[in-house]
Amino acid sequence: PLWYGLCRSTSLHPGTVTVSGEALKAMVSDIVTSLYRQGLRNFVILSGHAGGTHMAMLVDAGETLLARLPEARIAVISIIDLVKRSAMDIVETRDDSHAGEVETSLMLHLRRDQVKGESPREYPSFPPNILVREKLKYWPGGVWGDPGKAEASKGERIIEREAKALLDLVRQLEAL
Repeated sequence: PLWYGLCRSTSLHPGTVTVSGEALKAMVSDIVTSLYRQGLRNFVILSGHAGGTHMAMLVDAGETLLARLPEARIAVISIIDLVKRSAMDIVETRDDSHAGEVETSLMLHLRRDQVKGESPREYPSFPPNILVREKLKYWPGGVWGDPGKAEASKGERIIEREAKALLDLVRQLEAL
């Protein structure tokens, strides 16, 4: 795993460590190329971060790799995409995303000891089509959704469904 990604909107929140889009693309490209040279041909770039710019950089890296590596087959997906494919009937919060019901449920299931305190429901309110410097003004808490609806049992069901959806994606990739 790469523990860092491109975090624009949350970049000013304490604890957020971000890398540039170029660095992210280079890391993914170098890793896939290295594995390709060792004989691997199927690659699933699974991201735990679903930010739009982050995901666009991963897709761009994948497209560049497809052009360079003639036998490579590549899929790019985030855990939020997997939830949308497989587990939306479990999720109560509409438009849930960052540190909301889904991610908090997953953490309660996987790493309960790392969930500290409670955060209120929040939805960022960035002005449409305008880039802002003071991101914390528009998204003070870093939550996008309702972590109050999180449950460890939901996290367990979500991760089981995500695993099945990921397996389906791998089978589709292999069938190409």
